[in-house]
Amino acid sequence: MNCRHRAGFTMIELMVVIAIISVVLGLILAAVMKVRESGQRIESTNNLKQIMLAVHNFTNQRGGQLPTIDGTGPNRNRSLPAVILPYLEQGGKGKRGPILNYLSPADPTYAQAMGANQIRVSSYPANARVFRNGNRFPQSIPDGTSTTIGFAEHYANCNGVPFGIYILHPGLGNWPHRATFADALDLGPRTPPPKATFQVAPSIRACRPGMAQTPHPGGMLVAMMDGGVRQLSPGISPATYWGAVTPDGGEALDSNW
Repeated sequence: MNCRHRAGFTMIELMVVIAIISVVLGLILAAVMKVRESGQRIESTNNLKQIMLAVHNFTNQRGGQLPTIDGTGPNRNRSLPAVILPYLEQGGKGKRGPILNYLSPADPTYAQAMGANQIRVSSYPANARVFRNGNRFPQSIPDGTSTTIGFAEHYANCNGVPFGIYILHPGLGNWPHRATFADALDLGPRTPPPKATFQVAPSIRACRPGMAQTPHPGGMLVAMMDGGVRQLSPGISPATYWGAVTPDGGEALDSNW
């Protein structure tokens, strides 16, 4: 009897194998990306908690005076990120290089920030409506410390504009920009605030310096003035968002808070 033995795969079998491998690789890649995103979110949450803890420690040692965004009051002509730096995990070690407590690992400008050798930048700007000259903790936050945002996320280098740690006032054309959001220098003293909230994972070129933005598609991480960290939904209403930004507006936050 003549026996015929098959050698190799047919084209259809080969295509099926390739398709299966592609699906498996896609699932593995999705799982890896999910784990990476989770790790970045945890690290960013810890950074925000450390920043707010540093603010509390600074404030407690100064009879309740909050640090200011313009170098007045207890700051003694130093920026807010600079004046609380000794209270962070890094202590005062960051003046000659990137300050990791101020950089989000998910920030798409992270690599650029790590390579910076002149302007040190921050991925976590301070709420300019809270840290004003003369404000005290908690008296100046009658809306509630658990419902008032202290720090939010922001690209450290937003469309070519660095958000500098040691900058007291923005330069010409807001370049560089101090590490603040909801700043009257961007928005003006208008009431009510604009109808926009924050950007969700925009490209670097689409980043708008006058707005907060998050690299996380699921929403923006914020540090509340009581020290807690929460995530704001991309669908949050402007009224609720700005109600949480203003410390003394008397707003009632709705259900999507």
